Amino acid sequence: MQLIGYAHCADRRDAKGQMALFTEDTHFVVYMNAKDPTPSQELHSREALAPVFAELNKYDATTHFV
Repeated sequence: MQLIGYAHCADRRDAKGQMALFTEDTHFVVYMNAKDPTPSQELHSREALAPVFAELNKYDATTHFV
């Protein structure tokens, strides 16, 4: 299941592994406000995901429950 792979890579700060789970032409949409139908962020390629996943490095630890 890709969701488990995503969480595994995120918690281990494996940005390249996370990116590999997406197609080269991925359309990645983030909604930070559940009440706003407008995306907070919209990315249009696998390479565009790199800075998003790199943001996880600012945390000492993360845990994803799947």
